[in-house]
Amino acid sequence: MKNYFFQAAKIFFNPETLVPFIIGTIFLSVLGNALNPIEITLKEQFRRGKN
Repeated sequence: MKNYFFQAAKIFFNPETLVPFIIGTIFLSVLGNALNPIEITLKEQFRRGKN
């Protein structure tokens, strides 16, 4: 069991695996920050339409 954990950790922390993961994380955070104002605007428009 111990051996599997260290093998998985070695694969995960390999630069070939870690760099795309970090790039994807940054991409998703930027995308989320860009969509947040659009979501707020749509919510405000929906509230105005209901009242």
